[in-house]
Amino acid sequence: MNIITNNNGLDYYLIGTENDYSLLKGCSHNQFQFVVAWKLHETEPNIYEWEQGHYFDNIGSACSCFDRKIMPFDPPYMVLA
Repeated sequence: MNIITNNNGLDYYLIGTENDYSLLKGCSHNQFQFVVAWKLHETEPNIYEWEQGHYFDNIGSACSCFDRKIMPFDPPYMVLA
């Protein structure tokens, strides 16, 4: 797992990335341990920022959000008569 440093000095584990979204876990104990970041990019050597983030205190909520972002549409369903 890669460790990235945000432009505010906090370190995050990069858990996964797909399309324009990344799932991050804070390395230190801050208020929000997990971030679903949109458009993560490097601004300086080894310094990163993101355009928008959704912040969570548990992995379940963060993973649910990440899944919805990378697959925003509900799967097709059948109507039974």
